[in-house]
Amino acid sequence: MSQYRHTQKAILIRYLFATIAGIAILSALIAGDPATWPVIGGIILFLLFIGWLFSSLTVDVTTDEVRWYFGPGFWKKRLARADIEEVAPVGTHCWYGWGIRYTPQGWMYNVSGLKAVKVTLQSGKTILIGTDEPDALAAALRG
Repeated sequence: MSQYRHTQKAILIRYLFATIAGIAILSALIAGDPATWPVIGGIILFLLFIGWLFSSLTVDVTTDEVRWYFGPGFWKKRLARADIEEVAPVGTHCWYGWGIRYTPQGWMYNVSGLKAVKVTLQSGKTILIGTDEPDALAAALRG
């Protein structure tokens, strides 16, 4: 049973990918060459697919573990809570980007914003889990 569950929406990613898809459609219409339409269509489908995969980040904390995944269940990760040494809300940097990244602070999973919870494992490894509720997630992981 979940003690904490939250889904953060990736609003900026959705708008960014929709804008790029719109520009691609506009480019195809301006070019007027039907031979380019399959290529533009493929680009649009790829952007929509990537946007769907990274449309949100769900974090679920139970009594035994913490799980997180993107969008429809892409890139599922989990940690035993017994392996967690320390948690702390932290700010991230804009140059870290969004998605799945290796940063100087460890692996980061993020879809929006510049807030995360830094999870330090007993092994010394660290993981950043992006969230728009860093205090609530940190409290759930401590509890």
